[in-house]
Amino acid sequence: MRNSLFVRGMLAAFVAASSVAPLSVKADPLGDAQALVGKTCPKLFNAGGNAFPGYKVPKGFVTVTLGDGWVFPMEKGDARFAFLVTGLGESGCKVNDVVALPDKAHANAWLQCHERDAMIEGFGMRLAGRKDIVGWWTIDHGKLKKMTETKGVLCQEPETGD
Repeated sequence: MRNSLFVRGMLAAFVAASSVAPLSVKADPLGDAQALVGKTCPKLFNAGGNAFPGYKVPKGFVTVTLGDGWVFPMEKGDARFAFLVTGLGESGCKVNDVVALPDKAHANAWLQCHERDAMIEGFGMRLAGRKDIVGWWTIDHGKLKKMTETKGVLCQEPETGD
């Protein structure tokens, strides 16, 4: 049985198309980070200490202690995040929440912040050399919450204990 040139061409195209790798799915950095929420620390911290697998601490950023939680700034590629971890210790430590942070073109200074007249503390970001903060977050009911009001918020670089 003879196939026409058209049919043979279509068969060749079908075979070639089926051997090509599937289209890549665009990465979802925030979704990947959110998948760590609820995980316990023994599964997240490596033998070297405070590091989430695949993430690194941005240069010049340090962990901020807020109440009974710790905020770990991390980055993966160009995406930056803040992970809220509670119960630091082998048995009870877990990731409670994560938020995406501005990229380094919009904010590259990591800050510890508090409201002047209230007992609310948190962390924030701004461009180095500028006074205006780009944003700041606090803990609200075990989750990180971006605060909308920046008037009366005082921020400084966190102390490292050195």
